[in-house]
Amino acid sequence: MLDPKLLRETPELVKASQRARGADEGLVDAWHAADSNWRSLNTKYDLIRAEQKNLSKAIGPLQGKLKGGDSAVQDELAQLMQKATALADELSQLAVDRDAAEAAANKIMGGFANIVDADAPVGGEDDFKIIETIGTPRDFKAAGFEPKDHIELGELLGAIDIERGAKVSGSRFYYLTGVGALLELALVRMAMDFATKWGFTAVIPPALVRPQAMEGTGFLGQAAVDVYHLP
Repeated sequence: MLDPKLLRETPELVKASQRARGADEGLVDAWHAADSNWRSLNTKYDLIRAEQKNLSKAIGPLQGKLKGGDSAVQDELAQLMQKATALADELSQLAVDRDAAEAAANKIMGGFANIVDADAPVGGEDDFKIIETIGTPRDFKAAGFEPKDHIELGELLGAIDIERGAKVSGSRFYYLTGVGALLELALVRMAMDFATKWGFTAVIPPALVRPQAMEGTGFLGQAAVDVYHLP
């Protein structure tokens, strides 16, 4: 999730990011309206709650004077008790409205993606920019052979099985087999060894997490359709 402070103080930054992603920048104004409503209700709740506490302090001493049978005290106490009941009812309704407003703001917040880096080119894969070229690309034809892509190489080596992966899981899935599986495990181990030398602590997290944890890391809301889950 985005930091609410970012949305409150720099809404144009978030709008620019939404535009760059081709997402709805109107979400920013919608969130501002929902957030403003929540803060207004929260402020009103706090004021009524403070008034209720002050009223309770006034009621206490009057209850102690009831033994004297003073009708004026009884009348004043009755009025204060009536007001206390009205405040309690108002507070109860305000709490419901405030919680609903907060839920509405959070729902809109869940629709935001992370902020786009200002240096990232806007557009799809066809709009890429070459940042740096290191070395000179090899001329494979001059070397006497036609280069193959990773899928062809993987299938020749028995390292990848795309057809079986698609049959089991759908398009864009694959099996890594034999040397392919061993290569991935080796790369993971190499990365872990490198990171550990720099102070990284290895962690294997639970296989399933609660929705609140996913919301906190931005993987629900606008990204919910990409998440596997158990009902």
